[in-house]
Amino acid sequence: MYIDLPPWILIALILIGAWVVLAALDKRGVLSKHNLEVSGPLLLWRTNYGKGTIRFIAHRFRPFWKKAGMLCIIISTVTMIFTAVMLIAQAILIIRTPEVMPPDVEIGEMILLPGLALPLTYGLVALIIAIIVHEFSHGLLSEAEGMSIKSLGLGVLVAIPLAFVEPDEKGIKSASSRSKMKMFAAGSTANILVFAISFLIFTQLLLPMFAPNMDGVGISETIEGFPAVDAGMTGGEIITHVGGIRVKSIDDFRGEMTELRPGDVVEIRTNKDVYTIELGAHPDDPGRAFLGLHLFPVTELYAGLMHPVGFVMPWVGAMLPLLSPDFFGADLVHRDVVLTVLQLVYWTGLLNFWLGAINLLPAKPFDGGRLMEEYVKMLIWRLGNRDEKVANNISNWVSVLFILIYLGPILLIVIT
Repeated sequence: MYIDLPPWILIALILIGAWVVLAALDKRGVLSKHNLEVSGPLLLWRTNYGKGTIRFIAHRFRPFWKKAGMLCIIISTVTMIFTAVMLIAQAILIIRTPEVMPPDVEIGEMILLPGLALPLTYGLVALIIAIIVHEFSHGLLSEAEGMSIKSLGLGVLVAIPLAFVEPDEKGIKSASSRSKMKMFAAGSTANILVFAISFLIFTQLLLPMFAPNMDGVGISETIEGFPAVDAGMTGGEIITHVGGIRVKSIDDFRGEMTELRPGDVVEIRTNKDVYTIELGAHPDDPGRAFLGLHLFPVTELYAGLMHPVGFVMPWVGAMLPLLSPDFFGADLVHRDVVLTVLQLVYWTGLLNFWLGAINLLPAKPFDGGRLMEEYVKMLIWRLGNRDEKVANNISNWVSVLFILIYLGPILLIVIT
């Protein structure tokens, strides 16, 4: 009997089976012989390798790390507030307008985080870089603030690779609130630093290599049976002038075309030639002039990629392969290699930003939740109440609230 299952259901069944086997081996003590441990959806491998390196770097430059730790607290606090506001706004948007949810998320071809889908290859590389940077920074600040590292390790959360640094719990309990906050804030701050470096490399070094061959409107292809083909126009050309008027965008081009009628003769200038064309009629509207072109937004696409806000939007990454046509980087050697590097830098920066931001969600066990708990304790103590149970209860309720807000988009994607 043949059962046709969607790929993501098949993957889910395989993963469930794998975890059942691993849990059984863990219960029998087989995994512990190799420093492996199964904890719910987590498979962890602990080791002491690397502790000496982190300890050396932390103590060799301890004054610097202690000062940097204060900057980490400031950056992480601001990011924590941003993350909380962003998730609340996203939840309100989805509740009020559920149609904004993507209808065609391909789970089998994506690494999924709430609100973020990454291409598999670039996503895995970017994720590994982000995790290593995050955990290494936690380790540095932990050692610099006198909280020794108990172990390092690697792991898997269902199918997502992880790395971790495990400080000694006794050291954390005896540390000051400020020292703990520095350690909690270090990982996400390091991710945001990687994002900033990636952004500079992307916008100042790599993307300029793909500058448009000329500002204007690209011709992606011509349509048979219409004036553009008869005049000899071809795909890959960039229109710069219509009737002597400079056009830099599709809106500019369409604005000039609305002033013309079928039968008018117009001069079209491109980056390759000048054409004198008698305009035809639009097949859907005989009163409109029509050249017979499919257009490509050369100038607009490049401007959108250069915009700072675009660097943290996943949909921008889907546009990067469009830089491969003849409209960009005319003199670029090894275009495909540079485009691959460009995409890797983009996804690394984007993932580091969102991993840092999501890790600063004000909910335990995220770093932001631990930071939030310390802030709650400080506030409660200032009000004259030093009962830690009160602070823990408040932080637990805040955590539950934001976990629900955080998981909402994923549940909607799976259900719908």
